[in-house]
Amino acid sequence: MRALLPALLLLLLTAACSSPPADRRGGEAADSSKNSAPADPSSRPSTPQGADSRSDREADQGNITIAEPEEGGSIRTNPFVVRGTARTFENNVVLHLYDEGGALLAEEVTTAQGELGDFNPWEREIYLTRDPGRRVRVEGIEHSAKDGAVRSRAVVDASIEIPASQLRLFFPNPQRSPSDCSIVFSLSRRLPASRSIARLALEALIDGPTEMERRSGVSNPFPEGSAVRSVNLRDGVVTVDFNERLQNVGGSCRATGIRASVEKTLLAIEGIERVRILAGGSEELALQP
Repeated sequence: MRALLPALLLLLLTAACSSPPADRRGGEAADSSKNSAPADPSSRPSTPQGADSRSDREADQGNITIAEPEEGGSIRTNPFVVRGTARTFENNVVLHLYDEGGALLAEEVTTAQGELGDFNPWEREIYLTRDPGRRVRVEGIEHSAKDGAVRSRAVVDASIEIPASQLRLFFPNPQRSPSDCSIVFSLSRRLPASRSIARLALEALIDGPTEMERRSGVSNPFPEGSAVRSVNLRDGVVTVDFNERLQNVGGSCRATGIRASVEKTLLAIEGIERVRILAGGSEELALQP
């Protein structure tokens, strides 16, 4: 028995030396965690593509509809009516009208009528003041109040089925008459015909010259924000009422040019013998320098 004791002691000492020492902060398991390899980045949950783009998400909410004109339908009158419903910020809808080649013809802003947060009806009358070709595209847009991004968009394509007509417009041309602001020059523009020829002519004047017409020196005397409120023809006298923006136009030369453009353009229309110009309902305040 005594002979076996040394052997047993030797086995116990050998086993103790072969065991790993315990880690002071929590043993062998804690040390293994410390030295483990980092996780593979590809194994982490990923954010869906485009999730951070608010404009991309919200542009599909369908907050605007266009009921007229119908997709694939036809436009038969000038002006024509665009109508639909909207549930937008402050009930506002921005309308863009593009011609057959994709050029912007008009930009209008309208407001839906009803409680905020509901789908409410809106309507806008648009004059075709330039040749649109055979088709137009109408877009209804809602912009973000925070950053201007497009939140919602409705798009309709329609054909133009209106006979064309030639309209005479008169604009100043500073290159040809740099010193006399009362001299305006005639140009002919091909447009979809309208029963409201006098109103169409005024809308075309405010819209200003086309890019090609500008290249010839033609200028637009109307200040930004000008608009026609009404046009009435009686016994050869046409009374035009512009909005208040035409009360103070910013200079005597501009006032003279506007008056000459309006009078010459309207007097070229058959049946008109005299022109009265009002602004905000007042003839006395109209076209002040």
